Amino acid sequence: MCRKTLLEKYFFMFVFLIFFISIPKILYGYFYDIIYLETSGYYSLLRGFSIVFIAGNFYVTSLSPNSLHPYGYSKYVKMGQFLVALGIGIISLLLISHALIGKYSYQKVPFIDMSGYIIVLLSVTFYLLLIHSMKKVQFPLQEEKKYNHSNNMKKEVALTIITLIGLVGIEYGYFFLDIVLSIFFFSFLVKETLSVIWESSSFLSDTSSLDEKQICNLVNSIDGASECHNVRAHGTDSDLYVDLHVCMDPKIKIIQTKPIVEQIESSLKASYSSVRDVTVHIEPIKKKGDFI
Repeated sequence: MCRKTLLEKYFFMFVFLIFFISIPKILYGYFYDIIYLETSGYYSLLRGFSIVFIAGNFYVTSLSPNSLHPYGYSKYVKMGQFLVALGIGIISLLLISHALIGKYSYQKVPFIDMSGYIIVLLSVTFYLLLIHSMKKVQFPLQEEKKYNHSNNMKKEVALTIITLIGLVGIEYGYFFLDIVLSIFFFSFLVKETLSVIWESSSFLSDTSSLDEKQICNLVNSIDGASECHNVRAHGTDSDLYVDLHVCMDPKIKIIQTKPIVEQIESSLKASYSSVRDVTVHIEPIKKKGDFI
């Protein structure tokens, strides 16, 4: 089954699972005055949407009329990811601040019942199911390392254990745990928000680049190519598009430049796993006395 078909099959399941992971925790924390559980829910919501946008990126780029150059289409996805992260970050900050003020103003006491434990256990179950489903889509290696790695599961299980310990402690009267764990989960939320915003901003502003000197040294070592210059790269660290200028002997026929260009492309892709496409602009070698 092709990647596009797999994404069509699993994309809405990803969204469905994310709401089952995060929304119950947010609502339970809000109505039962457990701020850290509400904060944890926003953190899960942001992490979940990050995964959805990774999946959505591959689906949207597959719709591009030029399958070799879908770069512009991925800009839409990154812009959406940026806006969602910014929105969730601002909304969660306002609501959590309001909850803290209300708690101290009205001396609200958190309340725990069995449904709280069920919600937390179900949320981690849905999250592990989400990670398992992502493996079937076969994302590129770098994205798999970021979102599918076993360490990610260990992290989620550890956070769930901390959440359960907090529920038990609050149920037995240790209400200070709510504030302590709120700060703990809020730090994760801020880190994730800034990470997504930074990653999206870097992509939208084309900050990803390669060392021009290293690229030129590699290109100049190929027979028939010389004076590599004007190296430009845009995209992400895992999906770069490169174009460069190379001088060749003007006596070489156009058809003879093809194997040289192909060797440049294959050498760059072999040396840099993140390079997806290479465009080579050929220029004649300028001799002394030539006018520019």
